[in-house]
Amino acid sequence: MAQETLFLARRIELVVQSSRASQQEARYGTDPIRQRDAVAVSEFVSVKHPATPCWSFLASNGTKEAAMRIFMTVALCIFAFQATDRSQNTPAVTHRIVLPGDIKWQGGGGGFFFADMLGNPDNPGLSMFLNKAQDGATLQPHWHSRDENLIVLSGTFLVGIGDTFDEHALQAVPAGGYLFIPANVHHFGKIKGETVWEIFGEGPFTYTSVNPPDNPNGEKHEKHR
Repeated sequence: MAQETLFLARRIELVVQSSRASQQEARYGTDPIRQRDAVAVSEFVSVKHPATPCWSFLASNGTKEAAMRIFMTVALCIFAFQATDRSQNTPAVTHRIVLPGDIKWQGGGGGFFFADMLGNPDNPGLSMFLNKAQDGATLQPHWHSRDENLIVLSGTFLVGIGDTFDEHALQAVPAGGYLFIPANVHHFGKIKGETVWEIFGEGPFTYTSVNPPDNPNGEKHEKHR
């Protein structure tokens, strides 16, 4: 019993020492002079005010149960401090509601408009944005750096696969339909009626025209910036 108590008490002392070392590093950094001065002050206090190490006190006077209570108290205090520190450095995530009238549409050229809704498609991470175009607007052959997930919210989105725009190859996707086009796959599109569609996925999500001279406004279509 005494050996177990001594072991637990020693663990407590190591935890306390580790915590003190972390506090000292946070306060004095890695400057050896400031650390030396801090150690000197600590040693001075120890000489003037000697204290019996907690492990020897528990070994001679404590019990296993008392050591366990102290150990758990120290561990919980350290955990609570670390959790509080993380919560202070991490911005709180809150809900957000965007009504149709609050969507900030921006002109993308060629009769296309876009609105960023979540994240930034130019950066790594999840993003979601909306596109809108008038009847008859076309998307010349292009490809994206990442997979494209597209949901038609209103109107009809016509899509085809290939390097050349071909009216006969277009397939209609009405409101409520979903499109998945893998990264680097060449495709094109056309709008039937005023159409709004959503694109979401991982970034960076870029737009590259297959034939840039044929699509001068292409980089603003579906790219959103």
